[in-house]
Amino acid sequence: MSRWITNISDHGTFVSLPADLKISNAKRLNEVFNEVLKSGAGDIFIDAKGVYNISPFTACWFAALKDQLVELGRSIRIIPPEKEYALHQYSNLGIETYLKPEIPQTIPKKYSTFPVTKLTEPSYPLAGTVSKLLTERLRKVENFHKALHFAIREVVENSFEHGKTNQCYMCAYSVPSKQMVRLCILDTGIGIPASMRANPKYTNLDDLEAVERASQYGVSSKAEERGIGLYLLRDVAEKNEAELTILSGHAKIDISKSIRRTYIESPFSGTAVKLTLRTRKDFYYISVADWEAL
Repeated sequence: MSRWITNISDHGTFVSLPADLKISNAKRLNEVFNEVLKSGAGDIFIDAKGVYNISPFTACWFAALKDQLVELGRSIRIIPPEKEYALHQYSNLGIETYLKPEIPQTIPKKYSTFPVTKLTEPSYPLAGTVSKLLTERLRKVENFHKALHFAIREVVENSFEHGKTNQCYMCAYSVPSKQMVRLCILDTGIGIPASMRANPKYTNLDDLEAVERASQYGVSSKAEERGIGLYLLRDVAEKNEAELTILSGHAKIDISKSIRRTYIESPFSGTAVKLTLRTRKDFYYISVADWEAL
């Protein structure tokens, strides 16, 4: 029996969860994800009663886990959180509906929410639709809206182009009272480290080096001069004191005014990007076209 698998019986495998399901707790969530997929046959029963913190990353995490189990011919059932706030997020971020599509979804008026959704191809119109939904009740800051639209488009495109996956997951919400948007885009592709090491220039990079290198100007797994998108996203986070987290392989990098690098023992076989932005009058953003014109 492992740390998170509490019981295995004829009925299936029973799994407990850490109370905090944010990306900051990625170490434990990666352990759960990997242990569940290796746990053998039968249904998975996940006990989320004690969970108190759920985020867009959580929603994408649950959706990806469910779909991987379905591919293995297994099903997943979740005992919902008992804490009121966590239960609201469990429903509002679309987790309950994704796991049980027959359940109708209700979203409180105080939130603008894009519930967890599986994407099977990049879509520029979708980036515009989601950014408009999330910002319609926030103050009108032109650069903020442009940066959010760019972030969605760039990360989704990277999932398919560099992650070599045929699907990714997105979930987001905004809180008008805090003038804040929080979103996560997650895929279960090959991950940034493997993608970077496919370029002969980067074959010797470890996971932390590969993820950080991928966010630097002019660096790409395909061609040195092409890598600008993730760099501009990092630039937005650093200059606006936003919160950008990139999780891939054994690496988790948190970027804001400073950079924090964390080695994750249990790897994540894909890439998750979490971004929190807040409106501000002097919000900084420079587009790819403007940057290339400098």
